[in-house]
Amino acid sequence: MREPPVAVLRQPSRGDWPLALVRGSLQLLWFVITPLAMSGVIVRYLTPYSVTAGGFESAFARFTHEHTLLFTLALFVSLVALFRYWRAFLPGGRYLFVLPPRLVERVPRRRLALCEAAFAELVWLSSVDGKRALARAAPAIALQIDGAAEELHTQLFTGKWSRVERALQDFQNSKKSLPRAGKSKQALVFALTAGVAVLLALAVRLRFFQAYEVLGSSMLPAFTPGELLLGKVVAYSPANLPQRGEVVVLRVSVDGEVREIIKRVLGLPGDHIAMLGDVPVINGWALPYCDAGPYFSPQDESANTGDPSGRLLMEFVGSEAYPTYQTVFAQPFAEYVVKPGEVFVLGDNRSNSRDSRNFDGGAAHGFPLSAIRAKVTRALFSRTMRGQFDPASVWQPLNFSFRLEGTDMSMDENAARRCLVLRPKDAQPPSPQKLTLASTPR
Repeated sequence: MREPPVAVLRQPSRGDWPLALVRGSLQLLWFVITPLAMSGVIVRYLTPYSVTAGGFESAFARFTHEHTLLFTLALFVSLVALFRYWRAFLPGGRYLFVLPPRLVERVPRRRLALCEAAFAELVWLSSVDGKRALARAAPAIALQIDGAAEELHTQLFTGKWSRVERALQDFQNSKKSLPRAGKSKQALVFALTAGVAVLLALAVRLRFFQAYEVLGSSMLPAFTPGELLLGKVVAYSPANLPQRGEVVVLRVSVDGEVREIIKRVLGLPGDHIAMLGDVPVINGWALPYCDAGPYFSPQDESANTGDPSGRLLMEFVGSEAYPTYQTVFAQPFAEYVVKPGEVFVLGDNRSNSRDSRNFDGGAAHGFPLSAIRAKVTRALFSRTMRGQFDPASVWQPLNFSFRLEGTDMSMDENAARRCLVLRPKDAQPPSPQKLTLASTPR
């Protein structure tokens, strides 16, 4: 049996490196950078925002928030497929097709995909797999494929674009009787690659970072309702406790429905927690604070009926400094001793927060360490009260950059900064053992 005249195509030479460089750069731009950037923009700015909106929007928003990484990966793959399908019409798109230099400039845009498929068949026939499949074929089938390949090669490289499609169909029809091991292998590799990508996305989501929405106004003034926060997934235990002052995400049952709520950790196992008004007292030690002046937020659900004489107090505990919203009227609270394996959490909006003081039917209790899903590291973005995107809120650290629509908050921020200058040198509460010793009769 004679060797097919097109079985061995010219191998790429060193002179082809400029085309390879251009093709690689364009592939990186259109199949990696651009879809990745668009996926990030769509997830951050264009997906449904509030999980409390109701209906399909609420369900979709909850899915995108709970499975952000998986949703972003699916969006990225979809955009890559879309760009690849329309790549002939992208700027520089003809160089995205795998064609030799003498064809890449000549082929009309609308026939680029067809010519690439034809060239790929000829390359396959000249490959080891193609030669092996041809050698195992019956002589009559091999001669038929030989003739079809020669015709395809002629129509492609002589520029008979209108005849390439028919020649490609004839070649593929002749090729159907050959073993399909190559195609099965490619399909298996693709399936394994896609599976690994999905598993990797799920593993990253479960082990590293996730986005969480602020539901309600219990974390004012630092976190506004509907704000999206970035949480680092953690697994706390009695040997690995959170720090006092950390903002955490807890998965708990709220009115019979499992939700993720955001609170601040203030009590650790063994701590005796009391309240002096709205200021926490830990093991007989009241948290130091600094009065930064009056504060009022219309984003507070109780703003219409609440106390208008609210104050902005900067609290200090450990290495943390954070703002709280407090009023002169505080709910009575008896001392609570945090049980082993629990934490005591509070909302920063002390007069309007369901937390460890009153979460379970008004009874004080701690939350198990296993309920903590993540530690909040920074704010992703928020919206105004009209639902518009607030560009000033993107990727903000957990600081006291207050945002109140239509109001100049510079005085509050300046007052908070002055409080930081006056912060106590030692803001570490005493241990519960010292409290026990001090209360023991001598």
